[in-house]
Amino acid sequence: MKRRTLLTAGAVIVAAGLTGCTAMLFEDGQYEETVDRFLVSEDGKKFVVLGTKYHYILDMPEHLGAVLASPYRKSINASLYGFVAQGSKISGKFSLRLHRSDMTEEDRDRALEDGFTKLGSVDLEMKGALAGSRYLADGFAQGKTWSSFTHSYKIQVTDRITSAGKAVRVLATPVTLAADGVMMIGAVVLSPIIVVMLAPVAGVALGP
Repeated sequence: MKRRTLLTAGAVIVAAGLTGCTAMLFEDGQYEETVDRFLVSEDGKKFVVLGTKYHYILDMPEHLGAVLASPYRKSINASLYGFVAQGSKISGKFSLRLHRSDMTEEDRDRALEDGFTKLGSVDLEMKGALAGSRYLADGFAQGKTWSSFTHSYKIQVTDRITSAGKAVRVLATPVTLAADGVMMIGAVVLSPIIVVMLAPVAGVALGP
């Protein structure tokens, strides 16, 4: 009788443990990505973010391509936030700000034409959404390319389970580094861009 009681108790403990493990498997995760390069494809269709864990190849949002090619782009303060990954897919948001003291009257007029809106009485801002795919950065010679920033920039990514609750294989990055230091996706050249990234406390990206 005692042996049967012990076996039953053991079964309950094991079952409870399995229930806990199952719950953990079906919970969203989160990771911190260190980013130090932004690139734009030569055809202007892709905005590429290189992180140490993943490479993010995103569709170029409306207006952003013109902004990144503008003469005032080096005066932009940018932040990335709200990133959510599900399998190989990724989405997030961006915020761009221009301070009146950092731009000429011509720059201000051009920025308004490019889609910026007024923030308060003098500054300008642009907000938008990003979406695309993520790829594993394993094996990429990250240290052989120069950084877009004076310091690394960190973003928080929520890693959601798929609707089927199954792991999805994430492919290796299609970004390659040529012998002359040029980065490419297939035959499409990637050009680096420089922007000022807003760096709040603990390296967490600013929200809206």
